[in-house]
This record gives sequence, structure tokens and C-alpha cells, in this order.
Amino acid sequence: MKKLLRLGTRFLGLWAIIAFSMIPSGATSLRVMNLEDLVGHSQRIFSAVCQNVSSGLDENNLPYTSYSFLVTDSIHGVANQQVVVIKQFGLSEPIQLGNGVTRVSRIEGMPAYVPGQEYLLFLNQESRLGFSSPIGLIQGAFRVRGQGSSRTVINGLRNANLLIDTRKSIQQRYRERQQNLSRSAPVSLPDEVVRGPVSYDNLTRLVRGLVAGEPLDRPAASRLLGRREGQ
Repeated sequence: MKKLLRLGTRFLGLWAIIAFSMIPSGATSLRVMNLEDLVGHSQRIFSAVCQNVSSGLDENNLPYTSYSFLVTDSIHGVANQQVVVIKQFGLSEPIQLGNGVTRVSRIEGMPAYVPGQEYLLFLNQESRLGFSSPIGLIQGAFRVRGQGSSRTVINGLRNANLLIDTRKSIQQRYRERQQNLSRSAPVSLPDEVVRGPVSYDNLTRLVRGLVAGEPLDRPAASRLLGRREGQ
């Protein structure tokens, strides 16, 4: 269990270089996944409203937090109005085991959901023990804000991962960043970087296209999603 916790708490390291110092503080090693990765690795993609939360130890004495969702927009692998239950590893709150022992199993980077809030989720396949989580943890869980056509979504990396070309190495990105900083002209975000809330309708349009097998035109996707903060 201690090994699992150590693995779970290593979160976001050199990604700070990749995202050009745009990632929130507290981040420490997680594989960066762009939109193509999120879609390609997902077994289920949908928007849903969180309804209930429960937490404890399961029949294998493993810490879990269970969330139930009512699907509002089915994109892949589920049906509209279906109730989806996600069992994530770790506890939402410490629990008392008796004899003064407190169990704390919080996995850094594992999303938490609030009842009544709507989310856009990219989920992996359930493990043999029934656990599941978003692809890339906070990268594959988006909070939905607003109503109707004005809805926006944002994930735990403020969407900075969505259009990153993950084929480039960390070293290559670091060199490009240093070259940009050495220029006398003001430095703007690269075309592939989107940061901040993006349109729900535009993002899900790209997602549905990827699900259907359409290639992603990154420059066109960047224009569709729009660039934020420092553009």
C-alpha cells in the first residue's frame, strides 16, 4: 500500500517546462496527454452531473471514493440519462479506524467531484478490482461552467495540455523556450498552447471528430478553441 501511495503522489514534474511555467503550483510527474491522447485512451467520454459521493474501505480493504453521475451528454461508450458510478482509488476524507488510528489515502492529482456540478469526463477501463479514473487524472476531468451555448470547460491544467504536440521531447521544448526568451520582442504563447476556459461546444466538436476517426488539425483546433491568458 505504501508503494501505491508513493506512486500516486508523484505528480507533474518536468511538465512545468513543457507548459512554459503555466501549471498551477503543487504539481510534482505525470505523463502529459493532449486531446488526441485523451480520446484515444478513453473507454467512456461523456458529460454528467455528479449526484452522490461515498468513501471508505472496500471488500479488499482498499481505500476508495465512489461517485455517481447522471449522464447529460453522451459522446462515447455510455447512453444519455445513464447513471455511471466511478470508483476511484483513495479517500476523499480521512477515516477513523479505531484505537486512535486515522487512515489517510489521498492521491495527489486524483480529481474530486462536487455533487450538483457538471463535468466532462474521459474515463479509462475499470480494473479487475473495479477502480477507474479519468485519463491522465486531472487532465481528463473538466469542470463545466455556464449554461447552454455559453458553457465553458476547464481541467486541472487549465487546458494547457490539450493541443501540445507530445511527440516533441522535453529537451526540445526547453530549447525552444530558451530561444523565445532570448528574443528582444515580447514572447507570446505558441500556437499550440491554449490556456484557460474553452467553449464546451467547440471542444466536444473536436472530441466527436476524433471519436469518429477524423485527424486533428492542430492550427485549426487552436483557432476554434481560442487562446487565453497572455495570447
